[in-house]
Amino acid sequence: MTLGVKITELPAAGTIVGTEQFEVVQSGQSKQVTANGLMGPHTSATGTAVHGLGTMSIQSASAVAITGGTITGITNLAANSVAITGGTITGITDLAIADGGTGASTAAGARTALGSTATGDALFTAANAAAARGTLGSTTVGDAVFIAANVAAAQTALSLVPGTNVQAYDATLTSIASKGTAADKALYTTGVDTWAETPLTAAGRALIDDADAAAQRTTLGLVIGTDVQAYDATLTSIASKGTAADKMLYTTGVDTWAEAAITSAGRALIDDANAAAQLATLGTESFNTFVSADQTITSSGGLTLAHGLGSAPRFVFVMLVCQTAELNYSAGDVVTLSSGFPAIWPDSTNVNVRYSSAAVQVVNRTTGAPASITLANWKARFVAIK
Repeated sequence: MTLGVKITELPAAGTIVGTEQFEVVQSGQSKQVTANGLMGPHTSATGTAVHGLGTMSIQSASAVAITGGTITGITNLAANSVAITGGTITGITDLAIADGGTGASTAAGARTALGSTATGDALFTAANAAAARGTLGSTTVGDAVFIAANVAAAQTALSLVPGTNVQAYDATLTSIASKGTAADKALYTTGVDTWAETPLTAAGRALIDDADAAAQRTTLGLVIGTDVQAYDATLTSIASKGTAADKMLYTTGVDTWAEAAITSAGRALIDDANAAAQLATLGTESFNTFVSADQTITSSGGLTLAHGLGSAPRFVFVMLVCQTAELNYSAGDVVTLSSGFPAIWPDSTNVNVRYSSAAVQVVNRTTGAPASITLANWKARFVAIK
């Protein structure tokens, strides 16, 4: 069963009189209620005031609706059981802050009760938004922010537009922001938007700032053909050799090299300037050949040179050794004479020599014309073969 309370036909003032002050509505019917209970059906007009209604504890939530008039002295109504529309409520104590009120009956008292400061009071009493901003000490920029139509406008007012005034958020930049904690470091990625550091010395920076590989080789002191050898197939072949002592290289094909043994005796032989020197190296002159020391040439002079061959040599010849440049010959050049200088007769012990009193002629090395030599510029070397 649903009950509702309707307050009707009330006197202008005073206390409850008879049974017409309010009624209970049940299933569309009206019943009069007194302090002692329900009465029969009743219909009446809307009243204007109710005084001293007393306890109405029997009502359920939202069961009482009071419309119009002035209500005073109401007590002990259940929570959410009364809805008041229009009219005036007087004669009640100021509603405490804990009960949802302000604890005051005036605006200034309410602000004080709520802890408002002088600035807060000024804000509450400001005539308009501009006055409120002025109370807060807002600047021109602050006003622009307060009245900005949207976030973008506020960003513009503050000169904080992402991508124009400030850097927009980016995961890469967040990762980078944690780096750079020491000198000589470079950044590199370890994953998407993930960065790490690696050492980068002055030498490294000098290398990576070069325009090309050629410049980098110069920086490293590795210029091909100047600092290092350019690739060559011959050198590649040779590079695999030299794996043991006393070896020499020789070719077996184009750009193909092999090794052969070469002893210290072999090296002593191949470093000789000529065959005579090689014979000397081999010691064959002690058996078959005699080579004299270089002898001074004296006009009409004679020489006796012990050859040590044990018997008279079969062949004897003389060579002129240039001491001072002449006739386009250089010092050290050796010229073999076939005849005419000097007279030589060997025996079993010596090589006997007699120089001519006539001038000694030698063919000019460049022109081919015969010319006399200056004896002091030359010496004679005698060779006898057994």
